[in-house]
Amino acid sequence: MSDRIRLCASSDLKPGSMRQFLVRGTTAIALYRIGDAFYATDDTCTHAVACLSEGELEGDVVVCPVHFGEFHVPTGKALGFPAVEDLRTYRVEQAGDDIFVRV
Repeated sequence: MSDRIRLCASSDLKPGSMRQFLVRGTTAIALYRIGDAFYATDDTCTHAVACLSEGELEGDVVVCPVHFGEFHVPTGKALGFPAVEDLRTYRVEQAGDDIFVRV
């Protein structure tokens, strides 16, 4: 069974932005806001150890800041070399102004 963990208020994340959260002290999760929708993935690139939340968000694609691997945020799918392994995604829930993730 997954735990529901509050990450932030929806107003803390502007549309077109992303931010890292440490869950349970060790799991780095990237939270993205694309329009009014929120998505969450692992924050570590599957190609090289890099924080995706330090990269660029281009529409619904996050670009790794190290080797420029690209991932589709809503699905976690790797979009091509050098990133070939998909990201783990997490279920995001909104209750009022609060944003939660299921881990």
